[in-house]
Amino acid sequence: MKYRIVKSVSLILIAMLVLTGCWTKQDDPALPQSSTPDQSSIIPSNGGVVSGDRKTDYMFTPDSTTFWRFDITEGGEGGVTLEVVDLDDNRINHSTSELSWVYMQAGITYKINMDVWTYSAGYKNSYTLTISPAGTISGEGGEVHVDSEARYIFTPDRSGSWTFSTYVTSGDGEPMVWIRDIIKKEDVGTNTDAGVYLDSMTLELAAETVYSVNVAFWLAGTGSYTLTISPASPD
Repeated sequence: MKYRIVKSVSLILIAMLVLTGCWTKQDDPALPQSSTPDQSSIIPSNGGVVSGDRKTDYMFTPDSTTFWRFDITEGGEGGVTLEVVDLDDNRINHSTSELSWVYMQAGITYKINMDVWTYSAGYKNSYTLTISPAGTISGEGGEVHVDSEARYIFTPDRSGSWTFSTYVTSGDGEPMVWIRDIIKKEDVGTNTDAGVYLDSMTLELAAETVYSVNVAFWLAGTGSYTLTISPASPD
């Protein structure tokens, strides 16, 4: 009888400790804690900034059909991989560079896969990804100021000859201008010939055709220049 009383008192004390929170079950340190290697998030349709330090999948439905700029800044030593996939699981971009350009359609949802890694165990790396649309040049032509790599969308309002002129305003870099028919995926022209850049070139363009105007400096040069696009004067 005495044993039963002692046992009952012990059970009552244990129950009181559990109810009052004085006894908390500890996780077994030998068992690995569950983790989620992938995260999901939605990027605003007009672009934005996201960051992380692990493999992450983002969904992005752009609000305009254009080239979108992907800028990546790392927060440690290692590397980051960017992959863009469409709804049919077709990979339309795969890059380990700090800057990528991807032509995307408005209203289409794309998956953006970010993967981050380090050189050595015990070290961490992170990334900040900035997504922004390319600029647009009026169909009548115009001027743009260039001080770093950029892309513009140009849809001429008339067919015929168009002149692309560069004027260096600072630095000693050689201006690069590269025109491409986006739909046909064909190069139309570039202002370089055997490594020598031209300060003016005239190309035949078709009205209502979407072209990308890519600008930068050759061989990572620095400085700034003005690019002027205008209909060529008739002979």
